[in-house]
Amino acid sequence: MVTYPTTITTADAILNRVAAEVGLTPVSDPFGSSDASFVQLRHLLNVAGDELAVLYDWEVLRREKTITTAATDVGNYTLPTDFARIVDNTAWNRSEDLPMFGPLSAQEWQALLGRTVTNLINLGWRITNGEFLVYPYNPVGIVASLYFEYVSNNWVVATDGTTYKNEVTVNSDNILYDRTLIARYLKLKFLLARGLDATAAQDDFNQMFEMLTGSDKGAGTLNAGNSSDVYPFINAYRNIGNSNFGS
Repeated sequence: MVTYPTTITTADAILNRVAAEVGLTPVSDPFGSSDASFVQLRHLLNVAGDELAVLYDWEVLRREKTITTAATDVGNYTLPTDFARIVDNTAWNRSEDLPMFGPLSAQEWQALLGRTVTNLINLGWRITNGEFLVYPYNPVGIVASLYFEYVSNNWVVATDGTTYKNEVTVNSDNILYDRTLIARYLKLKFLLARGLDATAAQDDFNQMFEMLTGSDKGAGTLNAGNSSDVYPFINAYRNIGNSNFGS
């Protein structure tokens, strides 16, 4: 089960909060209401949730995928059903303690397939047609534990705390985003849909979005080595300063 922040709230609370802010009367059952405004708010809440998942790689939506290969595999592995996109630089062959190289473009992939490769230090990868493809392929030729992180499109969790969804369907559904962020975005979308002035709502959302994206992840590790590597490890060949001794 994923641990989620304490700033989340239920769908009905968000709907009624925004309703009050735009001059509507809150109701006891937002998802059961046939009022046109609440029907529109429910629809826009799901639109807003989907869009926020695209706008940023929120930490609360990150998941880890494990693939255990068999030497006879043909190199194509099904992606998780909630897969939205892979997180950059997270694909690793932990069996060999090596990063995988990718994502390979269609051109790079075809260039590899046109060669006869019997031994690669690093595995290559590509995502296409809902599959995670590994090179070498058919057969993969090794037994390995491959890992990568991805962004999930499931931004809702049911009251049981274990059922994740990509839309709100009942009042009690919990929204994983920060409650102020999703409320401000829903308010903005509602005002825009009604053709009303949304200047202040846009500013409020932008301010909250920038603040939360700035604090969503910790600061990166300072790489003091002589290298642009994303991994700040000492490497005798790449990031130790050159003293010119012996040259």
